[in-house]
Amino acid sequence: MLLTALLNYAIIISTREKPPRKGEKKMLFENEIREASDKLYKKGYYTDRMIYDDSEFEVSDNNGKVIIDHLSIAQLQQLSELLNN
Repeated sequence: MLLTALLNYAIIISTREKPPRKGEKKMLFENEIREASDKLYKKGYYTDRMIYDDSEFEVSDNNGKVIIDHLSIAQLQQLSELLNN
């Protein structure tokens, strides 16, 4: 019985989300960014973070030409939804 309790505790601990390491930031809205980027990629566009501001994005075509930049996460999501309709 004690062994079962210890195994259950070990499983719970190992599957729990681990905090980011020191110096490593956890990205907010990571799933939303990934979903919007995937939708744009399927349409032939690529998303990148702005070099000097991690919270802004730019969208480029398959030739590397920047189509639009300085997008927030919400604007990135709206653009991906607009192009998928």
